[in-house]
Amino acid sequence: RTALNVIGNALAVLVISRWEGMYDDAKGERYWNSLPHWRSKEALPKGE
Repeated sequence: RTALNVIGNALAVLVISRWEGMYDDAKGERYWNSLPHWRSKEALPKGE
């Protein structure tokens, strides 16, 4: 329940900041690309 609440609140922050014109796309993209697990082009390993 707590994890779902945290995810919901984070999503709400993004939606409201974009709606208000406060979201910085370039900064968000830089952060997203800085996450180590998002660097690979393949998100999931291929099945056999």
